[in-house]
Amino acid sequence: MNAHRTVKFALAVTLLIVVAALTLTCDRIYLSERSNDHDEKSAAPHNSSIADADALPVVTLATAAQIQSGIRIAVLTPHNYRRETVAYGSVVDLQPLIDYRTRVAAAHSAAETARAIAQASEAEYERNRILYADNQNVSLKTLQAARATAAADRAKAVSALLSETDLRAAATQQFGKTLATSALITDAQLFKAFLKRDKVLLMITLPLGENLTAPSTIEISAYTLHRTRAVLLSSSPQSDPVLPGRSYFYYADTTLPTNTRIVAYLPLADTQQRGLFVPTDAQVWYGGQSWVYIQLDKNRFTRRAVSRQASGNDGFYVTRGFKPGDAIVVRGAQLLLSEEFRAQIKSGEEGDDDDD
Repeated sequence: MNAHRTVKFALAVTLLIVVAALTLTCDRIYLSERSNDHDEKSAAPHNSSIADADALPVVTLATAAQIQSGIRIAVLTPHNYRRETVAYGSVVDLQPLIDYRTRVAAAHSAAETARAIAQASEAEYERNRILYADNQNVSLKTLQAARATAAADRAKAVSALLSETDLRAAATQQFGKTLATSALITDAQLFKAFLKRDKVLLMITLPLGENLTAPSTIEISAYTLHRTRAVLLSSSPQSDPVLPGRSYFYYADTTLPTNTRIVAYLPLADTQQRGLFVPTDAQVWYGGQSWVYIQLDKNRFTRRAVSRQASGNDGFYVTRGFKPGDAIVVRGAQLLLSEEFRAQIKSGEEGDDDDD
């Protein structure tokens, strides 16, 4: 009888152990499936997630989402470039020179008229002098009057010519010989281009403290980073009231408004260097730092800090922090930055829910 009870007790204990083991296994399976289901739902709307590899934020974006968002990738390749220094200037107001042009034209016309009158008066006096010498065929009074008229007309001609000369000198003092001469010649093609706004005149001030000569050609920009070529015209007799330094006149094929502030890029006279060109559109700003997104593999991207080392047209060159063959995001970088922080915020909110 005791043996029978012992067998029943052993069977009951065994049954309890089996039931407990089955219950624990079911709970684990349920929790695992719930966790997987939660992760899939979180990732599904944007087909993206964020991980942390080597302490760098990594954004994962599915290929379909990349295409839909217009993400574009470019591979960095080496390029030669020349070191530059930056100068500043502005678009010159040509109205004073146009006024000089009008005043000089009027003064020249007046001088020509006065010269013609003086020549006629001189001829009249010479005719009367000959007649008076030939048996006094004209009176002395007539001769004297002709002499006085000729002298007065000569003086007027000299005064008119002096006025024209002074106006030309004033224009030269303000704008330099090259520019003033171009403005005051009727058929000067360069000044015609200025008048039609096909070209603009620039005054660029070279910075003090650097032993620079004015390059024959430079690149300029305003409003955007897109550059335009500018050609040296002459030194400027004026100085910029805001910028200390030596000033030079350049002209460029652009239609920038008068007084627009200009950034000028002056090539330095050293040998060319080699660097990797990064387009401006690849750059995003966060925390006061410039960043570029690198493609790690087909669907993963990470930010990399970048320091601008030399400006280029619509971009800049770098010589450290990147290597040839690196694939960078040249369109859609701002979207990746937004996606990165969206995922971080969502991850933080989920962590708070788990704590609860």
